[in-house]
Amino acid sequence: MYSFRTFNRRAFRGVALLIIFTLAASPALATRVSCISSSAAFADELNATSIYLEDFEIHLTEGTFKVGQGTVYENLKILGGYSYPDCLSRSLVPGKTVITSITGTPSDYVRLDTDNSSTLTIDSITFTAPFTTGIFGEFGSAGPITLSRSVFTGISGGQYPPLFVGWFPEDGASNLDLRIVDSLFVDNSVTTPCVIDLSSSWGGASFTLINNTVMNNPNATQGGVCVTTYSSADFPAYTVLLAHDNIFYGNTNGGVDVYANTSYLELVDNIIHTQDTPPPYNFPTVGTRTANPQLDANYRPLSSPTSPTINTGEYETGDTTPTDLNGGPRLVGSRVDRGAYESNVNDATFLQVSNANDHGLGSLREAINSANQNAAAGLHIIQFAIGSTCGPHVIQLETPLPQINSILFIEGFSQTGSNPNTLDTGDDATQCIILDGNANHIADGIYVPASAPASTLMSLSGIAFGTFTHSAVSLYGGSGHILQGLHIGGIVGGFDLFPAGNGIVVGPGVSNVVIGGSDKGQRNVVGIAQNDGIVLTGPNASSGAAHGNTIVNNYVGVGWNKTNSVYVNRGNSLAGIHVAGHDNTIKDNLVGYNGYGIKLDGTTAQGNTVTDNAVGADAAGTALGNSYGVLIDQGAHDNSIQSNTVADNSYGVRANSGLGNTIRKNSIKSNTYIGIDLAGDGITPNDNDNAVGAQLLPNRELNFPVIGLATGVAHDGVVNGQLTTTGGDYIIDVYSTPSCAADNRQGARWLGSRKITRAAAGGLPTPFHVPFTLHAPESIAFGAAITVTATDAAGNSFPGNTSEFSACVSYSNDRIFADGFN
Repeated sequence: MYSFRTFNRRAFRGVALLIIFTLAASPALATRVSCISSSAAFADELNATSIYLEDFEIHLTEGTFKVGQGTVYENLKILGGYSYPDCLSRSLVPGKTVITSITGTPSDYVRLDTDNSSTLTIDSITFTAPFTTGIFGEFGSAGPITLSRSVFTGISGGQYPPLFVGWFPEDGASNLDLRIVDSLFVDNSVTTPCVIDLSSSWGGASFTLINNTVMNNPNATQGGVCVTTYSSADFPAYTVLLAHDNIFYGNTNGGVDVYANTSYLELVDNIIHTQDTPPPYNFPTVGTRTANPQLDANYRPLSSPTSPTINTGEYETGDTTPTDLNGGPRLVGSRVDRGAYESNVNDATFLQVSNANDHGLGSLREAINSANQNAAAGLHIIQFAIGSTCGPHVIQLETPLPQINSILFIEGFSQTGSNPNTLDTGDDATQCIILDGNANHIADGIYVPASAPASTLMSLSGIAFGTFTHSAVSLYGGSGHILQGLHIGGIVGGFDLFPAGNGIVVGPGVSNVVIGGSDKGQRNVVGIAQNDGIVLTGPNASSGAAHGNTIVNNYVGVGWNKTNSVYVNRGNSLAGIHVAGHDNTIKDNLVGYNGYGIKLDGTTAQGNTVTDNAVGADAAGTALGNSYGVLIDQGAHDNSIQSNTVADNSYGVRANSGLGNTIRKNSIKSNTYIGIDLAGDGITPNDNDNAVGAQLLPNRELNFPVIGLATGVAHDGVVNGQLTTTGGDYIIDVYSTPSCAADNRQGARWLGSRKITRAAAGGLPTPFHVPFTLHAPESIAFGAAITVTATDAAGNSFPGNTSEFSACVSYSNDRIFADGFN
């Protein structure tokens, strides 16, 4: 019988291993993409995740896949709806790809076991029949873990809920970021306490639910959605539920639709029929409705009678997917609909730009003025119809455009002849609208002022920008802005886009801006700025730093020649991406030819995540070097730089100052100087890194390990050595490069890691022994260079500091030593 309401942390761990199906992620240096059309092939690919040192992206074709108990490793994406049998096209209509039980009993499950820096995406999958999906975490931080555009329906039984998340890490510094978006949980007859069970203890867990429908699951005895924190003096926990734009209705058999025992609740614009939650602690609860959502038999909003879900939500930039559950536009009208489906009811005001004049009827200036003057009417959408050809049509500004103070979408791709990018590698977008300020030295192209109402939200797409003395796009007010498909600097349609002062500036206090997007059509190209390409600013006298913003999948400093299909140098003079704010995400960008590739700058640059970027070289190894790959400067601290490629720059990762900057699991190679340089003075000799004043040094100049032996066979090996430093726990990461001659204290491929403990007392070095396993076709050549780094583990006085790379040793062939008989 499923019951975890009475919590014993150690006992629970054993139970959880029985019911959920695992991802122990190890960020790798390549992505293995597979097209799967049978249950057997799916099972084989899931098993392969425990073998290959790669990220996995599994494309499931239309059809039903039967699975049993399984364990999954590595970073993983499972994406459904692809065409049979070749995956050449994809449909997001629910029910195209179904996962169900191989035995027909609830004992089958999908288990996802998270490890440090795990990521997981499940998109467009329907789960049905006796089955459960579980996510279990124990070792280090994880996320984002995202379940999107998926359906849980027809699941019965009393043993396990349709979705269970158990977050019980080994240390209190570990965090989970889990998001459930645009998904449907309906018509499940489970008699478990909850339909969606989100449980955590120790550390921090953030559960984000956006635009989901949880409805008509009538047998839950505690809640449709349950958020349960098991916190004690020994295991303090900080659990947050962020729920926006959802429908929670009709999920009770003596319970409620939403149950929580945490007061860290942010409930915004939901329909919640019944709930049992404590008063929120300094979090908003606004826009809650309790009335029947008025959905049809397929759980879509009715237009007659008008559903209270229609155009009453808030677009959650960065968390909302581009489409709803059915694959249609997520935003239709002035606001998104609540729940998983978007209706076609559009109450927005459309404005048309019919000429390229600076002012007057039909101009862009006139359209922006109209939107500002009628801001109370809600969303205005500016579209372009300048003639019947692409042009390009150049709007030469005589004076600055009106500052934006309304909810406004400017859709450059609406112009005839324009198209978003369609290339995974490269950029073939066609922008037909160019905004240029060169002739009259205009400071900013598009400007949202700090004085704009807090509700101001601007979406900008498909526009090219010429010269602006300060910035092409400046965002100093509002929040949640979206910038996609822009081209700043370079050449568009034969028109020279001369340099701007900066490409894009996100001002103090501005949050939740998305620059780019996961879809290739959302990519921006930002180059040849006289200063920085993209800037996330620090604080000023009246506002804090820019925070919670996302820069994803852009070309920064890198252009593309459509004729020859080659990269073009569009380097920004200073930084490609300049971050002085906190808690921002920099992900999946190609950053090349800049002075600084990515610069983390100042004491307010903290809590930022820099992951999966290609800095100085693309995935194929094309050299696009920056002077600095990643620079940590002026006291930037507690940032995460993980799973990036940093190659072919003059400097790889250089930390001039700051503590707690974690540099792990990257591919750092072919840079002119050493891969990780603390203090910018070359190799820092090992010394007493706990001496007075060491805490003022970059990453406290943590001593690097010293390798004694690296040996094994082609696929299994071990690295032995010693670490001399202060007492505490340390993570030893192992890397390889082709040879010691070409090593220069860098690590091209991450091989594995292990935590070691050094006693607080005594001056003797602490030995380490780190085994690793690679299976074909992955292997390591004899004579390859092996290097290692050390990182302060959570619980140390200054956690997160990563050392420089060790001196290398050559990998030798010795099976006995690899098995540990040394």
